[in-house]
Amino acid sequence: MSVQADDSVKTYPGNGAAVLFDGPRLFDAATLSVTLVDTVTQAVTSPAYSVTRVGANGPSAVLLTVAPPVGATLILRRTLLLEQSADFTNQQTLLRRVIEATFDVVVMMIQQLGEMGSRSLRIGENVVGVNPVLPPPQALRPLVWNVAGNAFENGDPGVYGDMLLRGNLAAAGGSNLVGFLQAGVGSRVRSVQDKAFDSVSVLDFMTTAERADVRAGTALLDVTASVQAVLDAQQNIHFPTGGYRIGVLTVNNDKVLTGNGWGTKIFAADTGNTLNVVGSNVEISGFQFASRNGALFPALGAFRTSGAYIRAFGNRVRVRNCFMGLGFVGIENIGTSNTFEGVDVRDTRPTTGIAFNVLGGFDVSFDHCLTDNPVGSQPLAAMQIKSAGDLTISDCGFIRSGTDLLCNGGTGDTLASLMVVNTYFDTAVRGVAFVPTAGCAIVRSAFINCWFSSQTGVAGIQLDSSGGGTIQGVTLVNPQVFLNSGDGIRLTGANTTDVDIIGGQGAGNSVALQVGNSVQRWRVRGFVAGPVYGESANGYGAFIGTGCTNYAIQDCTFAGNTTAQVSNGSESAATARISGNVGYDAPIQNVTFQNSWVNLGPPTEEVNYFKDADGMVTIRGLATAGTIGQTIFTLPAGFRPRLNESFAVNSNGAFGSCQVTSAGAVNALAGSNAWFSLSGIRFRAG
Repeated sequence: MSVQADDSVKTYPGNGAAVLFDGPRLFDAATLSVTLVDTVTQAVTSPAYSVTRVGANGPSAVLLTVAPPVGATLILRRTLLLEQSADFTNQQTLLRRVIEATFDVVVMMIQQLGEMGSRSLRIGENVVGVNPVLPPPQALRPLVWNVAGNAFENGDPGVYGDMLLRGNLAAAGGSNLVGFLQAGVGSRVRSVQDKAFDSVSVLDFMTTAERADVRAGTALLDVTASVQAVLDAQQNIHFPTGGYRIGVLTVNNDKVLTGNGWGTKIFAADTGNTLNVVGSNVEISGFQFASRNGALFPALGAFRTSGAYIRAFGNRVRVRNCFMGLGFVGIENIGTSNTFEGVDVRDTRPTTGIAFNVLGGFDVSFDHCLTDNPVGSQPLAAMQIKSAGDLTISDCGFIRSGTDLLCNGGTGDTLASLMVVNTYFDTAVRGVAFVPTAGCAIVRSAFINCWFSSQTGVAGIQLDSSGGGTIQGVTLVNPQVFLNSGDGIRLTGANTTDVDIIGGQGAGNSVALQVGNSVQRWRVRGFVAGPVYGESANGYGAFIGTGCTNYAIQDCTFAGNTTAQVSNGSESAATARISGNVGYDAPIQNVTFQNSWVNLGPPTEEVNYFKDADGMVTIRGLATAGTIGQTIFTLPAGFRPRLNESFAVNSNGAFGSCQVTSAGAVNALAGSNAWFSLSGIRFRAG
């Protein structure tokens, strides 16, 4: 019988169905080794089997109990003891089959040795002068060629490294084997793994396909679940450069989320709050948000239909250096002690969108924030405030919105202590609009060094309580109101009170300052209305309605306006203070004579009176023809002394006496009725 050249080992790929296989030729079933190798993990198992056709002139038959699965390799190997088992003696019959079998076994042994040698390290046939003997083994020392390159030696592990290092580094805890020392005196050695725990990347929680999609910036795969997993598990989380397709994420307490600025793009779903911050002590910085509906800067693009990019419901939330485009709402705040710095919101949804939406919270600040929109597609508001306390807006720019700053709370809403500093309201329909409805109170607001210009609608700044709410205590310091199609500053509504305008300029407006009927307790000091800074004149410098009381216009300049410098329907108000103005001074009040008294006539002064900003009442003029001892005229309330006062006057060139009573009666007590002078009478109104 013959022995096949490739008969020592047979291999078969598993297919999950076949169980019967040809094995090597065998004389003894015990010499068969059967193993199953997983081609991915290289795990080796020994399956259950039975063997037939042992001793036959041909392959054996191996029957497995379970078919090898797909992805596994079946190895059938013949293993012989390297010995001579045949015994030839002088008495034994020399049988040909015994001799044949003996030679076959020898050939099989040679095949086995050859197969083993093929799996061994060997020196090439053409290599000469090399000593193949290995040195004695030493623990963890690598086997290397010597300097001459003609023999092996045990290498220095300090030079050649641990031969197990590659596998160890590739393991899950491999980074714990590498040390890290920060530069600087006093730094301590840490492992790279410990250092890496300082910040966690969202990519650590993503599949290979998700990471590739993010890095490519295509945002084809929704990674919401993977990102939510890292938000739930970690605190300090980094978003590397790439595009992230996100639905709605919940951000809980004590989180720090950082991106790479313009490089980290969040492509948000069309609806919902992309980052719903329900926890406190959260910091978010360095992200770009955009709708998945379209590109960032279309002339008229596809905008989100609802929800905010960031909704700050928790407290002590800080958002910095983020860009937002094509949103419905950029930032929505409800929490307390929250800060928004360097947030740039562009191209907010026309008509209904809001860049910054403040629905509540105390101690909230917006610093160096910006919003702008294409001409003809203005959103509802750059910022809407329904309710808030201790809200600060500083160094911001609100441009091209329906209303740049809209304060329109309703029942149960209160806006208290609003401070706006160095902020620009420009090219909208309305710049600032306080328009509370019934049940809303706006108290203690201040605008310092702010710009209100190029508004196409009602006013640069509108304080209007006619909707039923109340506006109390608004201070405008150095307001700049220019080129508004309507009014520069407009105060309307009987519940608009305690408004103080200090300094500032108004030019190019229809009316620089308009005060509606019956507005109470307001004051303008040092305001300039006219063609300043190279801008055109206003129509009116100021237009004051009727029924206004307890107001003052002092040290202002009204000059160069086209229709009138000032039109004041409330000049005769007893509680008005008008003085020190250029182009408009304290109104002089004529009198209604009593008891036959009349003006002496030209060239003498008519009898009249006025009150200056210090509350001092002055009476001037000469009267005649009345009855000495009787009242000449009566002063109205607000122009009367607290107690009766008497004055010496000139009457027809001689001594005369005049009394002004606390009831307002101006009486000629003594003198001549040829002419009776009241000039020089001056007292403080009580």
